[in-house]
Amino acid sequence: MFIDKPYFKVNREERFYCFLLCHSLLMSEIVREGFTNLINHKIGKILDVRDLEVYIEAAVLRDFWYDLGNPKKYDDKTHSRRQELLLYLLKKFVNLPKTVIDINDNDYDFLWTKKSPKKLWNPGHWNETCIKNNKAGIEKEQVDKLCKIKWAFNAKPDIMLVSNNHVVLIEAKLSQI
Repeated sequence: MFIDKPYFKVNREERFYCFLLCHSLLMSEIVREGFTNLINHKIGKILDVRDLEVYIEAAVLRDFWYDLGNPKKYDDKTHSRRQELLLYLLKKFVNLPKTVIDINDNDYDFLWTKKSPKKLWNPGHWNETCIKNNKAGIEKEQVDKLCKIKWAFNAKPDIMLVSNNHVVLIEAKLSQI
């Protein structure tokens, strides 16, 4: 295909190699044991080979948000769950008061959809320009943290390993030798 080279010798997508690794982890007990031993040696014994879940390009926060309720059938229960999550994130990571989730407050309109009835946006859809315009007068550090929450909801690490209530996220990089 490429001057008599097989494609795998010119492929620059790490997802291909992550897929092969994950397939091996799922199909081979020897690979699973060796890889979990390597991870456990590097960061502490947190993975159990018998209880290992393997995911490729998992959008954990995005999927969690949508699991809180159907966005097309937005109801009080869905709103309440999402509001609770946002209040937690805004207080814990940004140190903003609960009052920021006020539908009448245009200073924080990036939190809400424009169409009526208004719904809380998935943080991955927040308007970063609106956040950075900072009509509410919040500190630059808080603006940066709001942007980081947005980015976290869009993050898709290459590999996610789950075991014993622990999560290991792997962002792979391919280097040329």
